[in-house]
Amino acid sequence: MKNPIRSLRRFARKQIQLAQTRLQPDRFITDQVSIYEQGKSVPGGIDLHTLYPAQTFTPAHDDHRRFVEASPEVDKFCCERKPIFTAKLHNVKFYRPLGLLLTQDDRVITESGALDWRIRGSKLMSRPTPKPTVTFRKAESGSYATVWGLLAHNYFHWMVECLPRLYSLADYTARTGEPLTLILPQSEAKGYHRASLDYCLPEGARVEYLPDDDWFGFESFVLPSYVTTWYVAAVPKPHLDYVRGRIFARVGLPAEHKPDKHVYISRRSAADRRILNEDALIPMLERHGFEIVQPEHLSFDDQVRLFHRAKTILAPHGAGLSNILFAPPNASVIELSLANTRPYFYYLADSLGQNFYYVLGQAGTYSDNLQIDLEKIEKRVNEVLRKT
Repeated sequence: MKNPIRSLRRFARKQIQLAQTRLQPDRFITDQVSIYEQGKSVPGGIDLHTLYPAQTFTPAHDDHRRFVEASPEVDKFCCERKPIFTAKLHNVKFYRPLGLLLTQDDRVITESGALDWRIRGSKLMSRPTPKPTVTFRKAESGSYATVWGLLAHNYFHWMVECLPRLYSLADYTARTGEPLTLILPQSEAKGYHRASLDYCLPEGARVEYLPDDDWFGFESFVLPSYVTTWYVAAVPKPHLDYVRGRIFARVGLPAEHKPDKHVYISRRSAADRRILNEDALIPMLERHGFEIVQPEHLSFDDQVRLFHRAKTILAPHGAGLSNILFAPPNASVIELSLANTRPYFYYLADSLGQNFYYVLGQAGTYSDNLQIDLEKIEKRVNEVLRKT
């Protein structure tokens, strides 16, 4: 049970902080700016190059359309992916803990956090944060850049939202001839961050890991916009081909797949979205030839090798499903999820040319564990295996 005294104190502190912000607005970070829509108002100007305009995605099959429309946010996002672009900026401030960029006049650049509401809910703007004073550093050669972001510490958000943005930076360097220095937070970059970034670095780019200071300033900075918009993980084919090709080459895998594995991804060790009746599910899957894996127990390279050979992938909704990024086109993906899930993996599978199926459990909150009828799962597995 929550402590009412502690909750009251927390509420009081919040009200005091909000009052401070209202009374002294010039001292605190309060505003955002979209550089795509309001670039002319940014000090120093910007050099913006659009790779793709905004695009709306409508599932071709009724079954997939029902799956997408079950999402509680479907009306909020209308299945639209925002424009994809690169922008060269001058004298920007970088908030390391969240990967957010500010203009010289202390407005948060919306596209550095993907979405307005993500930024509004972040600790940078949900509590009074004084405007920072920074020294603007100059790159040894060219400009600074980053693909780090608000949720980059999560495997899915890194692999699907962040890493493909390197193609946009590679395109920038190819167009301009300007080398880039990629920045990442030293203490937060895990093994898979470092390996995948190294494998996918644009030509001539280098990496600089930042210490744990909160704020940094950069004279010249290239921002690649996000290539997905929240659950619309419809990554453009050139971005997917770039990431897959670079990673496969570095791991020593051919571009051509020889799929021969049926893989079940377990969330047994996860804090949420576990399959509650998994102990009964696994023996049934093993009878059908499924290999049971927990990707977090494998090295990044071994995850790539495993899913490169995957013919069928069955999993509860979660970060492990991001590994379909390495699976063959025409692989079959079966997602086990809440009745009101978010269709990230439908859009990703569709972008990859994979066959997407699902089995739904109960409706609930996003983090709820699942109890799914085993007969429904086996029926779907039999259907998919007959087709493969």
